[in-house]
Amino acid sequence: MAIIPQDPFLFSGSLRANLDPTGALAARDDELWSALASCGMREAVEGMGGLDCDVGERGQRLSVGQRQLVCLARALLKNVQVTIEL
Repeated sequence: MAIIPQDPFLFSGSLRANLDPTGALAARDDELWSALASCGMREAVEGMGGLDCDVGERGQRLSVGQRQLVCLARALLKNVQVTIEL
């Protein structure tokens, strides 16, 4: 199960580390890019310098909406069923 909170939490460090914070997924770059593309974040990440760009302290270089999309990409990488509640 994955949760995408209204107030998304990111770690200080690289975007790559935020997508796979525990390293348990051992995701390849193409999988990371695919998850980002699925969330509409690929272009933004490319503009920031790629997967190894620094997101700043708690993700401050990203807007709140972009942080939520990174959390969605993280959930997609875990290969879980995504349910949207309206």
